Amino acid sequence: MRMGRIMGAAALLVVVSAGTAAAQGSSHTVNYTVNSINTVTVTGTPSLTITTTTAAVTDSASTYAVETNAPATSPKRIMAALDNPMEAGLTLQVELDAPSTVGTSAGVVTLSTTETEVVGDLSQVAESGLKIRYTLTATPAAAAGSNSKVVTYTIVDEI
Repeated sequence: MRMGRIMGAAALLVVVSAGTAAAQGSSHTVNYTVNSINTVTVTGTPSLTITTTTAAVTDSASTYAVETNAPATSPKRIMAALDNPMEAGLTLQVELDAPSTVGTSAGVVTLSTTETEVVGDLSQVAESGLKIRYTLTATPAAAAGSNSKVVTYTIVDEI
């Protein structure tokens, strides 16, 4: 009888051990990071030619793309600035369309070496193919000749 109790206890131990082994598991901690994404990319080669002493010409063949994961509580804006001042008698203006789902275009903006807002109120958007329109206006004071300007676009925090 003693042997039967020992065998019964051993069988019980095997059953309990088998149940515990099946319930064993493992876990993994997955670390991840989402970086702040704020990009603006322009495409096209705008070209403007003045043919009369008082004229304005527009090029609307360029586009831009914008991506930001900024929350609506901390929106971003696109700023534009020239690399150096316009010559006497010439004014360069730009107008960017706002994305279709979020943002506000500042309308026609005169460019200078000081950053100026061209699109505001941007949050959680990724859109491309948005129109850029450049307008060059000349007065009789504009000297004949060719030149070029670099327009730099940056994304910054809303004020």
